[in-house]
Parts: sequence; structure tokens; C-alpha cells
Amino acid sequence: MAAESGKGLWSRALEGISAFLPTSIKEPDELPTYTAGLFGLGVILLGLGFVVILVAPFFRASIAEGIATFVVTLLTALMCVSVGAILGLMFGIPRYSEQRGVDIAVAPNNNLEQISDWLTKMIVGISLVQFDVIVEKTKVLALQVTNAMTGCSDTCADNYALGLAVIGFFAAAGFLMMYLWARVYLLLDVGTVQDKISRDAVNFKRFLENPATVQGKERQPELVKEAAKQLAGAMALTAPIETNPDDPWKGVFGGKSRDDQTGRELVAEVKPLRSPKDYCSVKLTVRSTDASKPALAGEVKFFLHDTFPQPVQTVDAKGGAAQLEVTSWGAFTVGVLADGGRTRLELDLSQIETAPADWRGR
Repeated sequence: MAAESGKGLWSRALEGISAFLPTSIKEPDELPTYTAGLFGLGVILLGLGFVVILVAPFFRASIAEGIATFVVTLLTALMCVSVGAILGLMFGIPRYSEQRGVDIAVAPNNNLEQISDWLTKMIVGISLVQFDVIVEKTKVLALQVTNAMTGCSDTCADNYALGLAVIGFFAAAGFLMMYLWARVYLLLDVGTVQDKISRDAVNFKRFLENPATVQGKERQPELVKEAAKQLAGAMALTAPIETNPDDPWKGVFGGKSRDDQTGRELVAEVKPLRSPKDYCSVKLTVRSTDASKPALAGEVKFFLHDTFPQPVQTVDAKGGAAQLEVTSWGAFTVGVLADGGRTRLELDLSQIETAPADWRGR
């Protein structure tokens, strides 16, 4: 019972420390992860170590001796933290993993990864082979640090505990801090940036490979006239359809994005792109909303702005939905014709509040 209570207290302490850190590594539906808490706890312990450095000079007999102790201890601590941090970074530096089947425009430079791998293996190998030599050299260094901190020489010939404590504590702290930082925060940052680069590259590739789905900036009224004729024929109308001079399909399809009679709905998801600049990716989806009615099937026609090279695009419905993704530099009204002309939907993209304001105003 006591062990479980202690474990719960330890877990709560680590979670509390994690809450103050800038990056969350635990999703709400995942198991508790305490790595960030350990990183925060290490920072606290490292801070306590430097507090000891500030207090230690007051135990010396004179101000000069106190200053000497402070300088030697501080420099030794900084050196050990630095060496430990370099080793921690080499052991914990993230490895880049290529995404299968995705061509990216910018490939990361992994030279540092290779160097880290080589040095890590060399350090481990040398440490195993020269372990006795390293131990003796560490004792000598610890003795020198102890003598410099305490001011004694011959009388402290075998007393290297103080210097060893300083070297061991701050070297281990530096190693753990940098290792955990590289494994937790640097890994997240590098992964996030690489994901953005990959997504931008995929969007740019789509931009180049599918010019019909990319909005231009020159209007082509003759395309609207041809599209209006197609619409009139699909709706079995004898009179020509009048289009809006500024926004061709505004009001033509009834002005509603949802049809409860046929159980259909038109929705749009707008996301800004970094490449090409000032453009947004617009995912248009026509879906079934009423399970009691037949699922959406057959051809679904999307009527776009006349700045698109192909303002009327046809998509076959699959699984009760039809999707069309286009690249647009400004908002416009989308019209949809489905169910053999029985369903007409209309959506003004400038009314989507989640879209960028400057994009909606174009």
C-alpha cells in the first residue's frame, strides 16, 4: 500500500513539473508519459547544484579563499555540464526518417546524424577498452579540483570525494538534460518542421501536376457561358441561366448548402498554403446527411469560378460522398449538381470563418 502511495505521489510530482514546460508530449487519450517531468526535475536539481556553489565559499576562512573556491567550482561545473551536454546531444540527436512514397522538395542534411553515430560508437568503444585509464585520470582530476576548492594540497592527497562529486553531478546533469531535451523537445520540433516541409512539397507538386484545379487570376467569361449551358441542359431548362457578373454561381443553385429533402450537404475545408504563397487548399465535400435516404452515388458536378481553367469538374461519389480539392487564391461561390439534377447545393466560401481573412476578401 505504501509503495502504491509513493508511486502515485511520484507520478503526480512529475506531471506537475511537466505542466510548467512549454511542450506537451502526452495526448489526452494516451498513457501518462513522464519524460518531460524528468527533464523538469533535472533542471531543478541542476539549479540546486548551482545554489550549493554559491553557498560553498562561505565556509572558507577568508574572502579571498571564498572567491577562489567559487571560481574554481563554477568553472568546473560549467565545464562538466558542457561536456555532458555535448555527449547527451550526440547520444540523443534525432534521426531523420524518410516518408515512403512522398517526394519532398527540400531534403534535410543528415551529416550531423552520421557524425553523431560515429562519435557515439567511438566513445563507447574507447571507454570500454580504456576504462581503467579513464578511472585513474578522473581520480587525478577530482583530486586537483578538491585541492583547488579547499586550498589544501599534501594533506588532501587521498581526498578527492568533493571534486568527484562536483564532476560527477554536473557531468551527469548536463548529459541527462541535453539527452532528454534532444529526445523530447528537439525531436518534436524537427518532426513538426519536417512535416510542414513535406506537406508544402506535396501541395506544390499537386499545384504543378493538376493545373485544372488551380485558380488563376484572369477571368474567362466564355467559360461561364459554356458552363451555364451545361447546367441548363442538366436541369432540363429551356431558358438560359443568368449568372452573377462578379461571382458567377451566386444564387444560381438556391443559396443553400444543405438539402434536407434529398439528405445532402456541401461543406468546405480551407487551409492556407505556404507554397504557392497566398493560396489556400480548398477541400469541397458533398455528403449524405440522412441515413434513411439513399446514399449519394453517381456523378457530382462542381461549378467553380471562371478563373479556373476548368470551371465545371465532375467527381464520382464513393461511400456516400464526393470530394474535390482545389487550390485557390480567393473565395468564390461553389455550386453543386447531384442525383441527376435533383440536388442543387450552393456554398459561398467567403462565409467560412475559419478561412484566412485576406483570402475571404479577395
